Amino acid sequence: MLKHVANYFITILCFLLIVIFWPGFAWADNTSVVPVYQTDFESASIVDSNRINMGLTNWFEFGPNSPAAKMWLENSRTHSGTKSIGLEWLDKRSRRAEFNIYPSDLVGKDWSMSFWYFCPDWSLHTSYDWSWWEWFVPMSQEKPSPGTYWISPIMNHDTTKNTYNLLLILHEGEQKTTIAHKDNYKLPENEWFNVHYYVKRDPQNGVFKMWINGESIFDLSNLATETVEGPWKATIGKVYYEVSEPEAHRVWVDDLKIWNGFVAPESTKVCPADLNNDRVVNLADANFVLNKLGACTNCVQDFNADQIVNLYDLNFILTSWGNCD
Repeated sequence: MLKHVANYFITILCFLLIVIFWPGFAWADNTSVVPVYQTDFESASIVDSNRINMGLTNWFEFGPNSPAAKMWLENSRTHSGTKSIGLEWLDKRSRRAEFNIYPSDLVGKDWSMSFWYFCPDWSLHTSYDWSWWEWFVPMSQEKPSPGTYWISPIMNHDTTKNTYNLLLILHEGEQKTTIAHKDNYKLPENEWFNVHYYVKRDPQNGVFKMWINGESIFDLSNLATETVEGPWKATIGKVYYEVSEPEAHRVWVDDLKIWNGFVAPESTKVCPADLNNDRVVNLADANFVLNKLGACTNCVQDFNADQIVNLYDLNFILTSWGNCD
């Protein structure tokens, strides 16, 4: 009993010390969960065949014969609002249509990203000359050439059951290394679904986490996610594979969000700081953090995934204080 009382007293004392002495502390300034960028594409407009005006540098790559592929602002199939981004790939003349964004100047060494994806029929993309389809690139660096790419392709498993193998592959120049895979996964088809991922860039202690509709797909650490410093891009919509038939292949993207640091998938948990799942962030959650202070690998109390539970994580609790509804 005395131990519990002492723990709560220490929690309150730490809270008071942070409020008084930590510069920049503010109740309402929960920067770890406020996106540094977000768009539902409602105010987006077409600049030319390769760019849209969306308040973030972007580039739509088509090739090698660009008239065979295109992008557009969709107004009949959206996740929210009245606009989304549509991509189309048409026959072997093009081979790719990809939606690239360049947010590296908005975030630091680690960031989280979320977007919504729609594919009418996955089997169209995985049952022809190539047994895989590259649909999503969490991070790539083009310089120094030939560059480093982290891609998540989908491999054909059993299209009759709508199950596929998801992979995470590192491209370093011409060398390809499969880092992880999730086999026999049933992908959402003909409906909007959420893709959420987190990257920590580090030469040795990098982290990559990925969720689909809140379900953990990859949770990896001790990765070389920063082989070279410099700007990077992400590809949040991509149709890239080999096929010779003339049927158009399309995907749609909507509701993009980018955060600094680690942010849990919104579809998984309303309050990441609610560690005991009682729908309120209070002293009990702060006590969970205090009891785990120090070096920690893959701890739920380590909200920014820096492998240590410290004042940052306690501040996350305090700035999330209150009911989670």
